[in-house]
Amino acid sequence: MIKGWQQISFRSSFFNCPFHPCCSNYAIQAFEKKGFIKGILYTADRISRCHPFAYKYYPRTNEGFHNDLDNNLYYKSSHLPYLSIPISFVLPGFNKMINGRFYDGLAMLLVTEISAYGAYITYKNDNYFYIPFAFIFLSFYTSDVYFNFLSL
Repeated sequence: MIKGWQQISFRSSFFNCPFHPCCSNYAIQAFEKKGFIKGILYTADRISRCHPFAYKYYPRTNEGFHNDLDNNLYYKSSHLPYLSIPISFVLPGFNKMINGRFYDGLAMLLVTEISAYGAYITYKNDNYFYIPFAFIFLSFYTSDVYFNFLSL
């Protein structure tokens, strides 16, 4: 699936990733080095950080914002971690928002909520298209929970 996405995204300037390595190459590295489950978590976390405001959080190089798998940036929770992490179970991305990465947290919140809503609506209409929406929701939500516990 990743190679198929690369065939589409590398031909269009609209889908240019601001990171180096690009998100799809990062995903391939994550699956190779971390395995299937952690690969999904690392990929979901990276995609949630790929937004126009990434320049506020990541070092800039000639190729783009530098953030590879070996040099992954984990931010420690500094503002009430034992309160903000449980709130993140209800509002995904909340821990990132109050710990100085507002746009990363907002992106995580939007992706999880939109995919959860899409899964709910398609399931309610007896459409089996809810499965991809549910997978996206679970991937991003679980990724947020996993990286929140790493931030302790």
